[in-house]
Amino acid sequence: MASVADAQWLSPAGRAATTHKLQQADLKIGFPDQWPAVGHYALDGHAFLANVLAARRYEQRREWSRPGTPRNRAAWEMIVSPWVGDGMAAARLVVPNGFPDAFSNSVIMTAAFLGAPRFDGDAAPELNYATFGSVFAHEFVHVAETHEFGADGSVQELWSAADIKAEEAAGQCVVAQANAWEPLPGVKMKGERQYGENVADYGGLRLAFEALEKRLGTDALYRVDASGTSPAQRFFYKYAQYRCTAQTDEDLRKTVESDSHAPTVFRVNAPLSNLPGFARAFSCQPGAKMARPPEQQCRVW
Repeated sequence: MASVADAQWLSPAGRAATTHKLQQADLKIGFPDQWPAVGHYALDGHAFLANVLAARRYEQRREWSRPGTPRNRAAWEMIVSPWVGDGMAAARLVVPNGFPDAFSNSVIMTAAFLGAPRFDGDAAPELNYATFGSVFAHEFVHVAETHEFGADGSVQELWSAADIKAEEAAGQCVVAQANAWEPLPGVKMKGERQYGENVADYGGLRLAFEALEKRLGTDALYRVDASGTSPAQRFFYKYAQYRCTAQTDEDLRKTVESDSHAPTVFRVNAPLSNLPGFARAFSCQPGAKMARPPEQQCRVW
Protein backbone atom coordinates (compact mmCIF):
# COMPACT_ATOMS: atom_id res chain seq x y z
CA MET A 1 0.00 0.00 0.00
CA ALA A 2 3.03 2.26 0.33
CA SER A 3 3.08 2.59 -3.45
CA VAL A 4 -0.41 4.11 -3.40
CA ALA A 5 0.57 6.41 -0.54
CA ASP A 6 3.56 7.56 -2.61
CA ALA A 7 1.35 8.34 -5.64
CA GLN A 8 1.06 12.02 -4.78
CA TRP A 9 -0.53 12.76 -8.16
CA LEU A 10 -3.62 10.98 -6.81
CA SER A 11 -5.93 12.92 -4.47
CA PRO A 12 -6.28 11.83 -0.82
CA ALA A 13 -9.77 10.50 -1.59
CA GLY A 14 -8.47 8.61 -4.62
CA ARG A 15 -5.60 7.12 -2.63
CA ALA A 16 -7.95 6.04 0.15
CA ALA A 17 -10.37 4.37 -2.29
CA THR A 18 -7.55 2.62 -4.17
CA THR A 19 -5.94 1.44 -0.93
CA HIS A 20 -9.26 0.01 0.25
CA LYS A 21 -9.72 -1.77 -3.07
CA LEU A 22 -6.26 -3.36 -2.92
CA GLN A 23 -6.82 -4.41 0.70
CA GLN A 24 -10.04 -6.16 -0.36
CA ALA A 25 -8.54 -7.83 -3.44
CA ASP A 26 -9.02 -11.60 -3.59
CA LEU A 27 -5.73 -13.44 -4.20
CA LYS A 28 -6.48 -16.61 -6.16
CA ILE A 29 -3.28 -18.60 -6.14
CA GLY A 30 -2.94 -22.05 -7.69
CA PHE A 31 -6.47 -23.40 -7.96
CA PRO A 32 -10.04 -22.62 -6.85
CA ASP A 33 -11.30 -23.37 -3.36
CA GLN A 34 -14.57 -24.31 -5.04
CA TRP A 35 -14.34 -26.04 -8.41
CA PRO A 36 -16.98 -25.14 -11.02
CA ALA A 37 -19.45 -27.78 -12.19
CA VAL A 38 -17.94 -29.87 -14.96
CA GLY A 39 -21.15 -31.09 -16.55
CA HIS A 40 -22.52 -34.48 -17.46
CA TYR A 41 -22.34 -35.50 -21.09
CA ALA A 42 -21.21 -38.60 -22.90
CA LEU A 43 -17.62 -38.82 -24.06
CA ASP A 44 -16.31 -41.11 -26.77
CA GLY A 45 -12.72 -42.32 -26.70
CA HIS A 46 -12.68 -42.39 -30.51
CA ALA A 47 -14.41 -39.07 -31.28
CA PHE A 48 -12.27 -36.13 -30.22
CA LEU A 49 -14.22 -33.49 -32.20
CA ALA A 50 -17.54 -34.70 -30.81
CA ASN A 51 -16.13 -34.49 -27.29
CA VAL A 52 -14.92 -30.93 -27.85
CA LEU A 53 -18.28 -29.84 -29.24
CA ALA A 54 -20.11 -31.48 -26.34
CA ALA A 55 -17.91 -29.63 -23.84
CA ARG A 56 -18.41 -26.35 -25.64
CA ARG A 57 -22.20 -26.81 -25.70
CA TYR A 58 -22.18 -27.43 -21.96
CA GLU A 59 -19.98 -24.40 -21.30
CA GLN A 60 -22.17 -22.15 -23.47
CA ARG A 61 -25.34 -23.29 -21.67
CA ARG A 62 -23.62 -22.75 -18.33
CA GLU A 63 -22.71 -19.19 -19.33
CA TRP A 64 -26.24 -18.46 -20.53
CA SER A 65 -27.63 -19.59 -17.17
CA ARG A 66 -25.51 -17.17 -15.14
CA PRO A 67 -27.29 -13.80 -15.74
CA GLY A 68 -29.34 -12.81 -12.72
CA THR A 69 -27.61 -15.21 -10.34
CA PRO A 70 -25.78 -13.89 -7.24
CA ARG A 71 -22.18 -12.78 -7.72
CA ASN A 72 -19.64 -15.18 -6.24
CA ARG A 73 -16.30 -13.43 -5.86
CA ALA A 74 -14.59 -16.65 -4.78
CA ALA A 75 -15.39 -18.42 -8.05
CA TRP A 76 -12.90 -18.74 -10.90
CA GLU A 77 -15.69 -18.26 -13.41
CA MET A 78 -14.34 -15.38 -15.47
CA ILE A 79 -13.49 -16.04 -19.11
CA VAL A 80 -9.87 -15.29 -20.01
CA SER A 81 -8.22 -15.46 -23.39
CA PRO A 82 -4.55 -14.42 -23.36
CA TRP A 83 -2.26 -16.08 -25.90
CA VAL A 84 -3.73 -19.57 -26.14
CA GLY A 85 -7.44 -19.18 -26.85
CA ASP A 86 -10.58 -18.70 -24.84
CA GLY A 87 -11.23 -20.66 -21.70
CA MET A 88 -12.66 -20.46 -18.22
CA ALA A 89 -10.03 -19.45 -15.68
CA ALA A 90 -10.42 -22.62 -13.63
CA ALA A 91 -9.89 -24.68 -16.77
CA ARG A 92 -6.67 -22.84 -17.62
CA LEU A 93 -4.61 -24.00 -14.65
CA VAL A 94 -2.17 -25.87 -16.90
CA VAL A 95 -1.26 -22.59 -18.61
CA PRO A 96 1.41 -20.64 -16.66
CA ASN A 97 -0.16 -17.25 -16.34
CA GLY A 98 -1.15 -14.43 -14.04
CA PHE A 99 -3.97 -11.98 -14.70
CA PRO A 100 -6.42 -9.69 -12.90
CA ASP A 101 -10.20 -9.98 -12.92
CA ALA A 102 -11.86 -6.60 -12.48
CA PHE A 103 -15.35 -8.06 -11.91
CA SER A 104 -14.26 -9.91 -8.77
CA ASN A 105 -11.38 -7.60 -7.77
CA SER A 106 -9.00 -10.54 -7.94
CA VAL A 107 -5.49 -11.47 -8.95
CA ILE A 108 -5.24 -14.99 -10.38
CA MET A 109 -1.98 -16.96 -10.54
CA THR A 110 -2.52 -20.35 -12.13
CA ALA A 111 -1.14 -23.61 -10.74
CA ALA A 112 1.22 -23.98 -13.69
CA PHE A 113 2.87 -20.68 -12.77
CA LEU A 114 3.92 -22.16 -9.43
CA GLY A 115 6.45 -24.51 -11.03
CA ALA A 116 10.10 -24.02 -11.94
CA PRO A 117 11.62 -21.97 -13.44
CA ARG A 118 8.96 -19.35 -12.62
CA PHE A 119 8.72 -20.39 -8.98
CA ASP A 120 10.88 -22.78 -6.98
CA GLY A 121 10.32 -23.17 -3.26
CA ASP A 122 13.94 -24.27 -2.80
CA ALA A 123 15.42 -21.33 -4.71
CA ALA A 124 16.95 -18.21 -3.16
CA PRO A 125 14.29 -15.55 -2.52
CA GLU A 126 15.73 -13.11 -5.04
CA LEU A 127 15.03 -15.57 -7.85
CA ASN A 128 11.37 -16.07 -6.95
CA TYR A 129 10.88 -12.35 -6.36
CA ALA A 130 12.27 -11.67 -9.84
CA THR A 131 9.78 -13.99 -11.54
CA PHE A 132 6.68 -14.75 -9.48
CA GLY A 133 7.05 -11.54 -7.47
CA SER A 134 7.38 -9.19 -10.43
CA VAL A 135 4.46 -10.81 -12.29
CA PHE A 136 2.24 -10.78 -9.21
CA ALA A 137 3.09 -7.12 -8.59
CA HIS A 138 2.47 -6.38 -12.29
CA GLU A 139 -1.07 -7.73 -11.92
CA PHE A 140 -1.55 -5.82 -8.67
CA VAL A 141 -0.73 -2.60 -10.53
CA HIS A 142 -3.45 -3.51 -13.03
CA VAL A 143 -5.89 -3.83 -10.11
CA ALA A 144 -4.93 -0.34 -8.91
CA GLU A 145 -5.28 1.04 -12.44
CA THR A 146 -8.82 -0.28 -12.96
CA HIS A 147 -10.37 2.59 -11.06
CA GLU A 148 -13.69 2.05 -12.83
CA PHE A 149 -14.42 -0.93 -10.55
CA GLY A 150 -14.89 -0.94 -6.80
CA ALA A 151 -13.59 -3.21 -4.06
CA ASP A 152 -16.38 -5.74 -4.62
CA GLY A 153 -15.91 -5.81 -8.40
CA SER A 154 -18.98 -3.72 -9.16
CA VAL A 155 -18.84 -0.87 -11.65
CA GLN A 156 -17.93 2.16 -9.56
CA GLU A 157 -15.66 5.10 -10.37
CA LEU A 158 -13.11 5.48 -7.57
CA TRP A 159 -11.28 8.50 -8.95
CA SER A 160 -12.32 12.04 -9.70
CA ALA A 161 -11.92 13.59 -13.14
CA ALA A 162 -8.90 15.47 -11.77
CA ASP A 163 -7.36 12.17 -10.60
CA ILE A 164 -7.76 10.66 -14.05
CA LYS A 165 -6.10 13.65 -15.68
CA ALA A 166 -3.30 13.57 -13.10
CA GLU A 167 -2.64 9.90 -13.84
CA GLU A 168 -2.49 10.66 -17.55
CA ALA A 169 0.02 13.42 -16.88
CA ALA A 170 2.17 11.20 -14.65
CA GLY A 171 2.12 8.50 -17.31
CA GLN A 172 3.27 10.70 -20.19
CA CYS A 173 6.85 9.87 -19.27
CA VAL A 174 6.12 6.17 -19.85
CA VAL A 175 4.43 6.91 -23.17
CA ALA A 176 7.34 9.08 -24.31
CA GLN A 177 9.93 6.45 -23.47
CA ALA A 178 8.03 3.86 -25.50
CA ASN A 179 7.53 6.19 -28.45
CA ALA A 180 11.24 7.01 -28.51
CA TRP A 181 12.30 3.38 -28.85
CA GLU A 182 12.69 1.72 -32.28
CA PRO A 183 12.80 -2.09 -32.04
CA LEU A 184 13.69 -2.17 -35.74
CA PRO A 185 14.80 0.62 -38.09
CA GLY A 186 11.72 2.63 -38.97
CA VAL A 187 9.44 0.65 -36.64
CA LYS A 188 8.00 2.80 -33.88
CA MET A 189 6.47 1.65 -30.61
CA LYS A 190 2.85 2.43 -29.77
CA GLY A 191 3.24 4.13 -26.42
CA GLU A 192 -0.40 5.09 -25.93
CA ARG A 193 -1.78 1.65 -26.78
CA GLN A 194 0.79 -0.25 -24.71
CA TYR A 195 0.61 2.19 -21.83
CA GLY A 196 -1.28 -0.01 -19.35
CA GLU A 197 1.10 -2.94 -19.70
CA ASN A 198 4.20 -0.76 -19.59
CA VAL A 199 3.01 0.99 -16.41
CA ALA A 200 2.40 -2.44 -14.86
CA ASP A 201 5.89 -3.59 -15.94
CA TYR A 202 7.57 -0.50 -14.47
CA GLY A 203 5.61 -0.67 -11.23
CA GLY A 204 5.69 -4.46 -10.91
CA LEU A 205 9.47 -4.64 -11.13
CA ARG A 206 9.95 -1.83 -8.63
CA LEU A 207 7.48 -3.27 -6.13
CA ALA A 208 9.03 -6.74 -6.33
CA PHE A 209 12.53 -5.33 -5.83
CA GLU A 210 11.42 -3.18 -2.89
CA ALA A 211 9.73 -6.21 -1.32
CA LEU A 212 12.99 -8.16 -1.65
CA GLU A 213 14.92 -5.29 -0.08
CA LYS A 214 12.48 -5.24 2.83
CA ARG A 215 12.95 -8.98 3.34
CA LEU A 216 16.76 -9.13 3.07
CA GLY A 217 17.75 -5.68 4.27
CA THR A 218 19.57 -3.11 2.17
CA ASP A 219 23.09 -4.13 3.18
CA ALA A 220 22.54 -7.81 2.44
CA LEU A 221 20.74 -7.03 -0.82
CA TYR A 222 23.74 -5.31 -2.38
CA ARG A 223 26.53 -7.32 -0.72
CA VAL A 224 28.55 -9.54 -3.07
CA ASP A 225 28.84 -13.07 -1.67
CA ALA A 226 30.97 -16.14 -2.47
CA SER A 227 29.26 -16.52 -5.86
CA GLY A 228 30.79 -13.22 -6.99
CA THR A 229 27.36 -11.63 -7.28
CA SER A 230 24.91 -9.91 -4.94
CA PRO A 231 21.26 -10.86 -4.39
CA ALA A 232 20.32 -7.64 -6.18
CA GLN A 233 22.34 -8.61 -9.24
CA ARG A 234 20.85 -12.10 -9.26
CA PHE A 235 17.37 -10.60 -9.03
CA PHE A 236 17.98 -8.57 -12.17
CA TYR A 237 19.67 -11.44 -14.03
CA LYS A 238 16.69 -13.67 -13.30
CA TYR A 239 14.21 -11.00 -14.31
CA ALA A 240 15.94 -10.61 -17.66
CA GLN A 241 16.23 -14.37 -18.19
CA TYR A 242 12.54 -14.82 -17.50
CA ARG A 243 11.66 -12.38 -20.29
CA CYS A 244 14.19 -13.86 -22.73
CA THR A 245 12.50 -14.43 -26.11
CA ALA A 246 13.64 -15.36 -29.61
CA GLN A 247 11.73 -13.40 -32.25
CA THR A 248 11.99 -13.00 -35.97
CA ASP A 249 11.78 -9.48 -37.35
CA GLU A 250 8.34 -10.28 -38.75
CA ASP A 251 7.06 -11.45 -35.38
CA LEU A 252 8.57 -8.42 -33.67
CA ARG A 253 6.70 -6.13 -36.08
CA LYS A 254 3.45 -7.96 -35.27
CA THR A 255 4.09 -7.47 -31.56
CA VAL A 256 4.54 -3.73 -32.04
CA GLU A 257 1.48 -3.42 -34.25
CA SER A 258 -1.04 -5.60 -32.43
CA ASP A 259 0.09 -6.61 -28.94
CA SER A 260 -0.87 -4.59 -25.87
CA HIS A 261 2.48 -5.70 -24.40
CA ALA A 262 5.77 -4.19 -25.55
CA PRO A 263 8.46 -6.40 -27.11
CA THR A 264 10.39 -8.27 -24.43
CA VAL A 265 13.60 -6.29 -24.98
CA PHE A 266 11.73 -3.14 -23.98
CA ARG A 267 9.99 -4.95 -21.11
CA VAL A 268 13.43 -5.70 -19.65
CA ASN A 269 15.53 -2.66 -20.46
CA ALA A 270 12.96 0.11 -19.94
CA PRO A 271 11.88 -0.80 -16.38
CA LEU A 272 15.48 -1.56 -15.35
CA SER A 273 16.81 1.73 -16.66
CA ASN A 274 14.19 3.58 -14.57
CA LEU A 275 15.05 1.77 -11.34
CA PRO A 276 17.79 3.32 -9.17
CA GLY A 277 18.44 -0.06 -7.56
CA PHE A 278 19.62 -1.48 -10.87
CA ALA A 279 22.21 1.25 -11.32
CA ARG A 280 23.41 0.73 -7.76
CA ALA A 281 23.60 -3.05 -8.12
CA PHE A 282 25.88 -2.83 -11.16
CA SER A 283 27.70 0.41 -10.25
CA CYS A 284 26.47 2.16 -13.38
CA GLN A 285 28.25 5.43 -13.99
CA PRO A 286 26.35 8.69 -14.65
CA GLY A 287 25.39 8.84 -18.29
CA ALA A 288 25.25 5.06 -18.72
CA LYS A 289 22.50 3.96 -21.10
CA MET A 290 20.86 1.73 -18.49
CA ALA A 291 20.95 4.38 -15.75
CA ARG A 292 18.56 7.22 -16.50
CA PRO A 293 19.19 10.39 -14.46
CA PRO A 294 16.60 10.97 -11.72
CA GLU A 295 14.76 13.67 -13.66
CA GLN A 296 14.19 11.23 -16.56
CA GLN A 297 13.01 8.28 -14.48
CA CYS A 298 9.33 7.37 -14.90
CA ARG A 299 7.18 6.38 -11.97
CA VAL A 300 3.42 6.09 -11.74
CA TRP A 301 3.12 3.36 -9.07
